[in-house]
Amino acid sequence: MWHHVLADPLAVRLRWKPRLCSGLIYDFRVKPDRHTVTTPTPMYTDIDLFEPATEEGARHLRILIRPLPHIEFLVDVKHHYYVSVGQLLHMIYQKLHEPVSRSDLYKLSRHDYRLVMEQFKKRARSSRDRDYQLCRGPRGIDLFLGNTKFYGLQPSWRGKDVFELVMKEPH
Repeated sequence: MWHHVLADPLAVRLRWKPRLCSGLIYDFRVKPDRHTVTTPTPMYTDIDLFEPATEEGARHLRILIRPLPHIEFLVDVKHHYYVSVGQLLHMIYQKLHEPVSRSDLYKLSRHDYRLVMEQFKKRARSSRDRDYQLCRGPRGIDLFLGNTKFYGLQPSWRGKDVFELVMKEPH
């Protein structure tokens, strides 16, 4: 049986049930906090980032991030009592803002490499500290080619505590 995980109400509805707040709105370009993570329901303007990410209160979750074919990152989220929504989003955010390794860049086709570098330059130019971002190089978030909005988590074939991150383009 799959864990019941926090997810966007449109994401994989038939395979598993979202939590009571029925999804959340979050863009991984900014740090997760009570002002940047909200719900689509007018009754819940802010989400409690300390609530459990799963209905059962899992102590360990592994998130598989696959932005492009042949590239994947794993994020392990652990806690003594339960993994919270805030911890989950923060760990994914940290992973997506780490530099992309040279070996991962070499795995890209020429076309994908060009798209990733265009996205990196676009993100760096829109930043307040443009020169600093440009000298730091591409980050994991750039591999999503503009799809930076959290869409949900779907169960992975790798195990019952492994979920795959699903992203979409922000509107």
